[in-house]
Amino acid sequence: MTKRGRTRSKPAIVVIGDINVDMLGRVNAWPKPGQDCLAPRLEMHCGGVGANSAIALARWGVDVRLAGCVGRDSFGDFVLDHLARGGVNARWVGRTSEAMTGFFYINITPDGTVTVVEGNGRTDAQRGQLRLVSFTNAQALLKEGFNLYTAGEAGAPQADTKSTVRQGFIEKSNVNSVAEMSRMMEVSRAYTQIATLMQQQTELQKTAIQQLADVPA
Repeated sequence: MTKRGRTRSKPAIVVIGDINVDMLGRVNAWPKPGQDCLAPRLEMHCGGVGANSAIALARWGVDVRLAGCVGRDSFGDFVLDHLARGGVNARWVGRTSEAMTGFFYINITPDGTVTVVEGNGRTDAQRGQLRLVSFTNAQALLKEGFNLYTAGEAGAPQADTKSTVRQGFIEKSNVNSVAEMSRMMEVSRAYTQIATLMQQQTELQKTAIQQLADVPA
């Protein structure tokens, strides 16, 4: 409340930036000019620095408003719907018929090569390549946070020619949940038995002390 009795509104953040559609695909190798290539799976996501920043702020509970522009096309409908479902106030996002919504096709081949095609241009750009490495002693890697590790005493990284990059997959745990639950129940039961045994031992000691105190001198 302010001195005049008015409720102070919650502060908001205005993000001004680009709003794009990111199309992700995966192929075994990037096609040569004129060559056809079949992508078994395509994924469409809302992208752009402005849109991504606004969605991240909204997930943190911030009142965020996005200012930008998209085309009057199906891609524009897609990103606006995604922003609304993400809790972003897109009231100041304009729409135009003079240009299409920003579009990026991003492809990552199994060897880690990242290629990006921007908009309706036909020129593809290789942005880089993910480096795949292995360590002699992977258990010695030091975790810095989330998925970031440092070599530590794990040794120098070596090129890994056996691994490949795969998109659209969730890492599978190497833990058998059923077996681990069974082990947890066994440990819990053993703990309960030991705790009961210790309690009984304590009671026996108390009884013995009381009986010794009752013995006449």
